[in-house]
Amino acid sequence: MATELNDPWLTALADWTKTLYQDSTVYQTELPPDYATPSILWRVTEVQLEPVTKRTFLMKKHVVTHVINETLSEQNTRIVNLLQQLKVAKKIQIDANTNKYMTIQDLSASLEQNPITNGQINITMTRIVSDPTEEVQTMDHISSTGSLS
Repeated sequence: MATELNDPWLTALADWTKTLYQDSTVYQTELPPDYATPSILWRVTEVQLEPVTKRTFLMKKHVVTHVINETLSEQNTRIVNLLQQLKVAKKIQIDANTNKYMTIQDLSASLEQNPITNGQINITMTRIVSDPTEEVQTMDHISSTGSLS
């Protein structure tokens, strides 16, 4: 069974990453069993809301990035380069049509983390929102080849 999830923030991060690293496959939420190398995975681990006014919230998403390369040297180089690119970017556009951006608040990396289980880069992204439900992961559809018992 395959589940497709759609998080606008992860989609924006994936699109941004694809422009930087055209040699890498970029995944969102989870790695497939047959993931490609080199690859980068973006996944949200936590979402927080803080009231700003009666109708607006500061949404914070904690994102973990997994960087997978053929060698440890290539992997560490890619991690440091991605960290640098994120630091320079400061903001990443979510939607070009509405001019929505998310801001990079906190950024850290650990070269010693397992790229499959833990990920190496931790990011806190923020954005002021009026409707938090528009900013979270939704399920587009579920496909299955079998029957439910």
